[in-house]
Amino acid sequence: TGTKALVLFQSHIVHSVSDPVSAISVAVSGATTSASTFDRSAQVDNISSGGKFTMHGSDIISLTAGSNTFKLQYYTTSNTATFERRHLVVIPF
Repeated sequence: TGTKALVLFQSHIVHSVSDPVSAISVAVSGATTSASTFDRSAQVDNISSGGKFTMHGSDIISLTAGSNTFKLQYYTTSNTATFERRHLVVIPF
């Protein structure tokens, strides 16, 4: 990659309990080390148990030019959340 990338991500989510908060975000490793953060995530809360929701997010990430690996990471505040049909697109510029 160059020194910046646009990342687009999405996931379907199903919760095992009502009212948790769940999120997806992107972490970068390689020439750049950038942890996923709740501040730059797609988030959803107050879904009823068994309810399905689709989260979409995007971010522009500053990078060190070179070989970088991008990974989706997931978070939930309560019990179990299932993240399905996950997509990650990285557009370097």
